[in-house]
Amino acid sequence: MNRILTAIILSLFVVTGYITYLVHERQSELQKFTRYTDSWSMSQMVSEYMRLESRLAGMAIGAEGADHDEVRLRLEIMMSQIELLQEGDLGKFINKSEQRKTVVATLIRNLHLLDKQVDTMTPEQVRQILPVLSELDGPLTSIAAATLTQDINIVNITHDKIQHLYYIYSVISILLIAMCITLGLLMLRQNNNLRRAHVRMKTLANDLQASKEKLQVQNRRLQYDAYHDSLTGMPNRLSFWQRLQEIVNQVRPYKGCAVVMLFDLDSFKDVNDTLGHDAGDKLLQDLASRLSFFRKTSETLYRLGGDEFAMLSYDLTEEMALERANVIREKISQPYQIYDAQINIDACIGIVISDGESRTDYLYKCADLALYEAKKEGSGHVQIFRPGMLQRLQENKSFEDDLLQALAHDEFKVYYQPIADTVTREILRL
Repeated sequence: MNRILTAIILSLFVVTGYITYLVHERQSELQKFTRYTDSWSMSQMVSEYMRLESRLAGMAIGAEGADHDEVRLRLEIMMSQIELLQEGDLGKFINKSEQRKTVVATLIRNLHLLDKQVDTMTPEQVRQILPVLSELDGPLTSIAAATLTQDINIVNITHDKIQHLYYIYSVISILLIAMCITLGLLMLRQNNNLRRAHVRMKTLANDLQASKEKLQVQNRRLQYDAYHDSLTGMPNRLSFWQRLQEIVNQVRPYKGCAVVMLFDLDSFKDVNDTLGHDAGDKLLQDLASRLSFFRKTSETLYRLGGDEFAMLSYDLTEEMALERANVIREKISQPYQIYDAQINIDACIGIVISDGESRTDYLYKCADLALYEAKKEGSGHVQIFRPGMLQRLQENKSFEDDLLQALAHDEFKVYYQPIADTVTREILRL
């Protein structure tokens, strides 16, 4: 399609250029019609020459009005036309024939001779010069006739050429019109193709936009799923770590504190074992709904997995954190109605306040250690992390390692072995 359009456009340029050439040729041929003025000029000169002879004849016989002034006027007219016989196309025509050149030369010589004598000529002298002038009547008339014949031939030839040029011009005009129509049809077809392509592109763009929006929805859904618990809809462990780092970075410039609380439900395994996992899942969902309902804007609740939950806050004192933890524990301990069964559970809570500490993993470890200490004290207890807890943990760990090492190297000596009742733990004998 593009090649055809290019070929047509180039052809239009060529045809337009050729039409310009034809117009130039036509103008050149039309200019040849001006040669017809040469025959008219020659005829006028012959006519003036005859009038000059007529005035001289009248002067010879003394006719009224045929005086020297009248003859001088006619002679001046003839003298002014001599240049036409020597220049231009008429001069070229005369110079093509020796006979015509001789006649013109004789005419010029006679006119110059008459110009010198006309003012002083007597009637007798006029009668003597008239035969000399009359000898040129025939040759001058022949030249005028030949000039007219040549002009007529040139006019006929030029007319034929112009007719031929008009024929070519008409054919090219028809061809040009046909090419313009073809170009217009091709342009319409091209526009239709472009319109259809535009519609397809618009449809494709709409499809891409719809796919993009769908992908964005899916990405948002995936991102939501990546940062939220699928059962309760609460933020998950990944979101917990991200938010904890944000809070630590947020409070660091003004030396604030981040607060981490870890909750662990008591006897949740018993619920799963007695009522089933569906009841356990429903209990977790109701618990999440209850916690989310009364949380503050500065608090964020998370389900870390299983029956373990967490809450992040900031800028709380130890007393405020303990008070808030007890409120949460009381809310958790309120009865739940699950599948026509009333369930009562409690929770242990471990708390850590950053107090300048910026290591998130260390804060979590401390909160977990506080939770461990709370669970050691029994159901429904709350503990705030103390440095001594970590020290005792390290000591216990070291003691366990030492015991394992001693067992591996057989370093224990048994001096006596008490036998105890496993139920009452009463020592029965040694």
